[in-house]
Amino acid sequence: MILYERTYEQDLLMLGWYHELLTSDDMPYTFMPSTKPLSRWFGLFRQCHLYYLADEKGIWWACWYEPAYGGVMYSMWCRADRRKSRENVALTMQALEAGLAEWGTVFGITKQATLLELHRRLGYTIVGDVPGLWEGGSAWLVVLTPSTFAEGDFYGWWQKRKQSKCRSTERDGACVV
Repeated sequence: MILYERTYEQDLLMLGWYHELLTSDDMPYTFMPSTKPLSRWFGLFRQCHLYYLADEKGIWWACWYEPAYGGVMYSMWCRADRRKSRENVALTMQALEAGLAEWGTVFGITKQATLLELHRRLGYTIVGDVPGLWEGGSAWLVVLTPSTFAEGDFYGWWQKRKQSKCRSTERDGACVV
């Protein structure tokens, strides 16, 4: 994963991602309505820790952390052509694990009821549908802790993947998953 450090080249990638979000209709499901103007959308990432991966088409996976209330709000996006890939799952697990290690509690907001089962399988507790949470619209609040993460359906797969990848890619004491 690459940390967004607001360089010229990264800003160009971000601009391409913004265009992808608009043309794919992912924008209203990924970001609050108030962040649709480009300047506000870029402004959001001044306060976040944003990580991404890109290919020849541009950014295809991104996650961002917004520290708040003694934990961190975690959000992520994956381009449609890679959403069902194992790489997406592995990156999501790696990002969640990093967020839990750094902040202890990870929470998220989704307005997509179809994603609730996936959140549950990742180990999130579905707190509930909160009226007005999505800038006037209702959205679900979800919370993840280290213990619920370890109870999630993907955790066993993730641990096995890390062990097998670490055995084959260990360099200088670091594991590249």
